Amino acid sequence: MLASDDRSNFGRYRGTIFRRGANSPFLIAEVKMKRMPIRKILSVVAAASIAAAMIQPAAGAEPILSARWDDASGNVFRSGTTDHPGHVEADADGVGFYRLDRVVDGSSGIRTSVDIADTQARWLEISFEVRGEDARGIAGLGYRVLGNDSRVVLESDFDYPPCPKQREIWAQCRTYVPVPREARTLDVFLSAPFGSSLDVRSVEVSAVAQDLVRPAAAGTRAEIERILGEFRSRYFRADAVDWAHVRKTCEPDAFPYTYDPTVPFAKCLVRNLPDNAHSRVYRKAAVPSGSGISSRSHDVRQLESGIGYARLAAAAVDLGAESDRYAQAAGSAISTLVSRDVSRWIVDLRGNGGGNVYAMLAAVAPLIGPGRKPVAYWEHAGGTKTPVRLTSEGAEEGGTLRVAVSGLKHPARHTRVVVLVDKGCVSSCEILAMILESRKYVTLIGERTGGLNTSNDEFDLNDPYKVAFTTAYVNDALGRRRYPDIAPAIAHSGDDASWISAAEARLRE
Repeated sequence: MLASDDRSNFGRYRGTIFRRGANSPFLIAEVKMKRMPIRKILSVVAAASIAAAMIQPAAGAEPILSARWDDASGNVFRSGTTDHPGHVEADADGVGFYRLDRVVDGSSGIRTSVDIADTQARWLEISFEVRGEDARGIAGLGYRVLGNDSRVVLESDFDYPPCPKQREIWAQCRTYVPVPREARTLDVFLSAPFGSSLDVRSVEVSAVAQDLVRPAAAGTRAEIERILGEFRSRYFRADAVDWAHVRKTCEPDAFPYTYDPTVPFAKCLVRNLPDNAHSRVYRKAAVPSGSGISSRSHDVRQLESGIGYARLAAAAVDLGAESDRYAQAAGSAISTLVSRDVSRWIVDLRGNGGGNVYAMLAAVAPLIGPGRKPVAYWEHAGGTKTPVRLTSEGAEEGGTLRVAVSGLKHPARHTRVVVLVDKGCVSSCEILAMILESRKYVTLIGERTGGLNTSNDEFDLNDPYKVAFTTAYVNDALGRRRYPDIAPAIAHSGDDASWISAAEARLRE
């Protein structure tokens, strides 16, 4: 019998027989024998067979839920999106399935609720068959566990472990659900948002036999300690957290043999942290080779009034080539107009979801110019502060260059800028608005920002998961904490034309 720690060793043979993090406990496929002793091959095959036998429902137990769409059992699911309910179809072999509608700017979904108040199992298994197109990892199956108060979610997850989906091939996937003592209802849902597609052929919920639930092995315990340590040492409200309680709430004492609890553990930590609206566990979507930010992602132009207009795209880019392309696309366009003596500007940050603050700062650098003094500070737990500067080299954090800027000059003395903000301006967008506001020639117009004016950092979980969590308050150039939002000097609301008119009027004063 394999110890749980051996799962990491099997990861070395990814794509052969057993794959760490796969939805099936075993993958029988081609065996790459090159440079692998036959004794190891046989041991891997034997271990995979054992794992296959182990992860089974409780012996003799009837499924708690069994739904298929080639008979009436699928009717237990109901549409969760009345405008886009989906419909039942059948494959060429006559097997029925449910097809969720493909909605470009919305979502299609179905859901059902299962009474689990009387279950004695500590874990449930949801096995399901799906196919579809989902390049961003946003379509799939999820669940919520509710107690007596249906407004309180005890456990929840979505598409974990990731279920690989292909348009023409059915994938058999599974996920595991911890069952707290106070659990009463299990909500199961499938959704396909924003242009993704999803077909589902079957869903089954069953109890996992108690003898198949094991305590965490040393490798898993070490990873949980690492994750907890990152939060305890760096979360900006670490002193306000009862870490013993959070750990007891989030750490499973035992779990199904092939299940990796580290990502759900991190998600639970995030749910139980104070002021955690800016922290999340997310799955980084694959970016096609050669893709990146182009000038079309930003809107930089000269208005008929002669005023420069710059609407930045959200900076969902990593440091490196992506952030450099983002900054250069906007910065070069702004610099071109500045070289033509355009000195009055509207910087439109409405609806900007933020992202990489250094890329955003470098993007508007021609309107700020280089300097030695910090433009902001990150105020970490314990009170230490890290300065953020915009120098002739680019955007820096604590003396480390994050995004380079070439040929940066000081803006003309008669430069004036209006920044448009609303509640859709969040995170790094709010930080940028604050930095711009500190310039005497800049005026903020609009609505209060979204209230996520904090600094985040990231660390890796099992690929492709990451944690983005709040590590610092944001201080302005004078060292004043600006939390949670930024208030404009001049309030404004209305249609788009009225916003531009208000900005132009201010610049004409």
